[in-house]
Amino acid sequence: MNDLLDLMVDQGAKGYCVAASCQRLFEYMRIPCDQHEMAQLLNVDVVRGANAIEMQKSLAKVDQKFGVAFKPLVNPELYYDNRGKRRVSLKEFAGIID
Repeated sequence: MNDLLDLMVDQGAKGYCVAASCQRLFEYMRIPCDQHEMAQLLNVDVVRGANAIEMQKSLAKVDQKFGVAFKPLVNPELYYDNRGKRRVSLKEFAGIID
């Protein structure tokens, strides 16, 4: 299997950092999906990028479409408000997910 570092995906100017990262992961897992399709499934906004809470809600679409089962490690609603602003500091959040 390829190393994830060999699977770089250029996100371009669309704010697709999350979608491009998902494409890398899917390529590693040999699941055919590009960042544009992933961005649509995850409701990524071209200007604002990805919203953690919306992504969490969209995971069921990804699971269903590709026959995978993602298990979130954290619930973003506990750490972000409905506008996508962190409720805890970046250091606290990093400690939680570490």
